Amino acid sequence: MKPIIGITSNYKADEKDLTIKENENRRKIYNFVTRDYANAINRSGGIAVILPTPDSKQNTFDVMDRLDGVILSGGNDINPVICKQCVDEYTGLLTCRRDDQELDILDYIFQKRSIPLLGICRGMQILNAYLGGSLIMNIDKDFSHQQSQNKIPRYKAVHSVDIEKDSKLRNILNSDKVFVNSIHHQAIDRIGKGLKIAAKSSKDKIVEAVEMIDDKNHIIGVQWHPEIMYGFDESFKNLFVDFVKTCKSNN
Repeated sequence: MKPIIGITSNYKADEKDLTIKENENRRKIYNFVTRDYANAINRSGGIAVILPTPDSKQNTFDVMDRLDGVILSGGNDINPVICKQCVDEYTGLLTCRRDDQELDILDYIFQKRSIPLLGICRGMQILNAYLGGSLIMNIDKDFSHQQSQNKIPRYKAVHSVDIEKDSKLRNILNSDKVFVNSIHHQAIDRIGKGLKIAAKSSKDKIVEAVEMIDDKNHIIGVQWHPEIMYGFDESFKNLFVDFVKTCKSNN
């Protein structure tokens, strides 16, 4: 049986559509995520399911009961308050409802049932925040970190990443160095409890991947977007194939 893997999504309110229902102002809310995530899961042997932002923690738990794995996808900034930091002039658009959903997912995995998790970009950051880590609020301020620009296709690599020798990630990617895209301005600062660094950017040493110290938890986070590069780099295909295989062993 193919494993069912949930993918968290962004949400946006349609500010132009304001309707009145039972004396309540209600805007249309859209959940969305780029199709690269689902394509990567489906092509690797899994069944991708997009997870809309729920009405309650119980709703999240009910959905999680039916999943074999979950991807915390990329998206808007996480609220720095989660890391006990203050919003500043560099903080971008926040989606607090999504923050709550993903924190509930992490509650489920760490407190109820351990299933494989892959955190991508903001997904890695909120994993780290949940475990007590902190954020670099704006890497452009203090680092010269090469980023994917509009004139460069997002599936193109823009900088290299060194994979730690003793990491699970190194075995999965079958390489000690990979070349990645980069679409972020927040980054991990202090590492959360129970995590270890699995990769750093070659030039400025920004944390590019984390994994759990306890090997029984198949939890990995990466700062780049491997789903976009799936068809262009065998290493990133390996990441999803391994993730789906691990999810299948749990179902």
